[in-house]
Amino acid sequence: MNNKIVLISFCNPKQIGVKYLQASLEENGFEVLVIALKKYNSKKPGRLTGTELRLLEECITEFKPLFVGISVNTSFNLELVSIVAKMLDNLGITSLWGGVFPTIEPDKAFEFGAKLIIAGEGEDAIVEFAKALRSGSNISDVPNLIRKVDSKILSNPLLPLKKSVDDYGMPKPCSKNRILLDNDKIQRRDPNLDSYGYELSATRGCPFQCSYCSSVCLKRMYNDKNFVRHRSVGHLLSELSEAKRQISKLRFVHFWDEIFPDKKEWIDEFSKRYRSEIGLPFEVWGHPLRINEYTIKKLVQAGLYEITVGIQSGSERVRREVFNRFESEKQILRSSEILSSCGVPNVVYDFMLRHPFETLDDIKETYTLCMKLKPPFSLQLHGLGFLPGTDICNKAVESGIYTKEQLESLMYGTADEVYNSFWGVSSDEERDFWFNLIYLTQFPTYRNKTKIYASNPEKYKAITQRSVKKARILEKIRYYYKKSKIFFRLCTPIKE
Repeated sequence: MNNKIVLISFCNPKQIGVKYLQASLEENGFEVLVIALKKYNSKKPGRLTGTELRLLEECITEFKPLFVGISVNTSFNLELVSIVAKMLDNLGITSLWGGVFPTIEPDKAFEFGAKLIIAGEGEDAIVEFAKALRSGSNISDVPNLIRKVDSKILSNPLLPLKKSVDDYGMPKPCSKNRILLDNDKIQRRDPNLDSYGYELSATRGCPFQCSYCSSVCLKRMYNDKNFVRHRSVGHLLSELSEAKRQISKLRFVHFWDEIFPDKKEWIDEFSKRYRSEIGLPFEVWGHPLRINEYTIKKLVQAGLYEITVGIQSGSERVRREVFNRFESEKQILRSSEILSSCGVPNVVYDFMLRHPFETLDDIKETYTLCMKLKPPFSLQLHGLGFLPGTDICNKAVESGIYTKEQLESLMYGTADEVYNSFWGVSSDEERDFWFNLIYLTQFPTYRNKTKIYASNPEKYKAITQRSVKKARILEKIRYYYKKSKIFFRLCTPIKE
């Protein structure tokens, strides 16, 4: 009886979601090998070399799995995923796709090599699939399963969402059955063991409906009022305590939640227990409408050292009509004041700029907003990545920005094309000038100078470009200074 299963994550050695699948399968008696294929690189896609493909094939055939689970959370890595899917097909090994992308766009997943898909939250469904495959039973009734029969896509009903994230089990921070394949080598050791940071989530789901995000698509698919769920503080800290015990280099914690929990009772317990039981600096994501003084003060006391807040645009038109974000400028500025007054060590504002929905006036308004934000802060500037199935794709076609064919070419092009689109493209000199001014607003040396530059773009265009080049150096210094503080434990919360 074959109890062996391989799970593959792409460009994601931290494997937050895959850890849950591994735990669920192992709790039901299966032996799981988790392969992290390529390290994460936010600027360039991970290229799969011939040597790496050969090593992956050898690793899988040596393990002799019942099937291989493929985690595909984004269309950014489809070029890489397709190569692996074709290899598995040639080997005659059953592959099972899961993740946000095949859940939302199964037809496209089948085009790129999927044979079977587990949709949605798959912890229980993948166990049912594994049991059916192991026993030789018919898999056609496995919940959450999507398959293609005679060119027709058949989707089985989804299992209902569990009311508490705790009910999905406890992911193991580290495991002897995880390996990293990158740079033409296999590292037969969990990559988490050698990391300075540990990544996890405290929630599932998001209460907002941003047009560029896949979360709202999942919310509609489940049609469940209980879509946004939190882990209990005890469950969360159990995972972190184990991570702290196992990872000797651990210096900080990164919570990958769309919106970090802000319920008063939860925050009270988390703040007190995290400070005493974990005591490591941590970073979270926030939303202007969910930032309040009580929550931020409690988080800072617990060890919050960085928060990234999505603003996306200084233009109310873009926020409302394009991105489905309805916070006002007044609410954004109020959240900025709270973060400053509460003493969050590092505040990062996230903007999506230089995309086809944006006009020159819109980017000027973003500059104006940045000049009103309470310093100090850092900026995270990027373009707009079109994720398949999201509302913004329909907006782009309906408004005539792209034809359906042009948009699909953009979303499903080469890895380089997809990544370049996400980081934004230079459109014209005037917009680039204002983009550069936005970038400079985060640096005290240049913040006030941008007012002079803005008064006469033609006169100060060259000076602005030179200032940006110098500011890039300041950005690197700031980055390494921040990391050095974490490395040498200079921002660890002080025990009472």
